[in-house]
Amino acid sequence: MQLLYPLKNIFVTQRYGERPEVYNSFGLSSHNGIDFRAATGTEIFAAQDGFVKLVEDQGNKAYGLHIRLQHAGQGAMSSYETEYSHLQKAVVSKGQQVKAGQLIAYSNNSGFSSAAHLHFGLRMTDQNGNPVALANGNKGWIDPQTFLVEKLSPNPLPLDPWQLNAVTWIQSTQISSGERPLDQITRVEVFELLRKYHEYLKSQST
Repeated sequence: MQLLYPLKNIFVTQRYGERPEVYNSFGLSSHNGIDFRAATGTEIFAAQDGFVKLVEDQGNKAYGLHIRLQHAGQGAMSSYETEYSHLQKAVVSKGQQVKAGQLIAYSNNSGFSSAAHLHFGLRMTDQNGNPVALANGNKGWIDPQTFLVEKLSPNPLPLDPWQLNAVTWIQSTQISSGERPLDQITRVEVFELLRKYHEYLKSQST
């Protein structure tokens, strides 16, 4: 699976999994996405083809004005959704079809936020768009970094059977909880395999 970076100039201000002391109060184990530096009014783009699942304004709470896109599965991956938060203005509406790289919004500092930025999230869903792996400590949100590329490859590497098993395991288990003793080594091995796959995708897009 490949996701385009959702803005042109990439500068990460907070990574997935950081600052658990802040996000525990929201029922999360840690930061559940990636924050990118984005001055007010920065153009925000769709990470992949899909449709607009949600456009919602939560005021000065949580995500503020935010957009959620639903995407069909790619290869062995199940369906998934992407989240774009703390926006100034949405230029798409619920139910609208979008293409990868299409302008969907402008950034801001809305919601629970101390400075203008973009919060970007990724969560796997079933074929009906319902989130899966909700017990992973972050309500099903996983680290998008593995899948982000600056340019989509027209021929991404198909998943081998062992990769399919790894992806399925990630989607269906509490990957970040560490509650099951045997998971620790397995998680390290799985992430290494996905890292190599991501490096291949990057090499194909250059």
